[in-house]
Amino acid sequence: MKIGVNLIISNLKEHPFMFSISRLALLSLLNSDLILYDYKLAVIDNASTDETLRWIKSNIKDNIDIIMLSQNEGIARSRNIGNIHLLNHHNCDYIVEIHNDHIFPKIWLSPLIEIMKMDKEKKVGMVCSALITPKGFWGSPVYNIQDDAILNRGVENIQSEVTDIAQKSRRDKMSRGLQHPFLKRKEAYLPYNEEFEGSNFEDVLDLFMIEKQGYKSLVTLRSFVYHSYHKTRIILTKDKWNYYYYHNKKIFDNKLKEFGEDPVVWKKNLEEDLKKVYQLCQ
Repeated sequence: MKIGVNLIISNLKEHPFMFSISRLALLSLLNSDLILYDYKLAVIDNASTDETLRWIKSNIKDNIDIIMLSQNEGIARSRNIGNIHLLNHHNCDYIVEIHNDHIFPKIWLSPLIEIMKMDKEKKVGMVCSALITPKGFWGSPVYNIQDDAILNRGVENIQSEVTDIAQKSRRDKMSRGLQHPFLKRKEAYLPYNEEFEGSNFEDVLDLFMIEKQGYKSLVTLRSFVYHSYHKTRIILTKDKWNYYYYHNKKIFDNKLKEFGEDPVVWKKNLEEDLKKVYQLCQ
């Protein structure tokens, strides 16, 4: 069984916290149960201008491929590049997509793999970790870590605290939903729609298409990962954020309408399902 891990970075030197967050994500990832498996990490560099890529090349030598892009290709295309590379060049059985602002506890991947192994009929196409967030989004467990803590504290201390929260929060419960990171069967893989720009709705449409194939997507409380909730998005201007949101929403809405779905109702039901799974944490 081969696990392919897809990480996109698009870090800018004028925002040094982006390097700090990415470094923490990678160090905690490579000090987690990922290393118990046969894996390949694909880092897709979206024309970063800071020291992240140099640090990766100096500090991570094994089980990694770096794909350097000459310009920022956006989330959808960048993920496609990484996923296709992992499937075609490394024959991965599963794809894991992570963010560069995740912090991984010691154990997070094994519960996802166990769920897939128990699914003998292969009805689960994707299983997602639940999240620990800084503000308790959707009722998730809270770990409010400040920028200076990321910059000044060691990964061991932060990972230990995240691991403790994850252990206390785990429940043998799951529900329909979508979160990153996730573990996806190669049989359920479909390329992202590259009409999407920036980030918004591309992963929600991916979930919709997975379900249209007859697969389930589950969020499980057996696994938790900390997510600073798109901290790197703060570099976007309000106008740029609004453009990405409404441009991508139009693509998403039109695609669902092609299948006879009301996009407002469908997305509201998804959000309610996501809230339900976090209510089980309480």
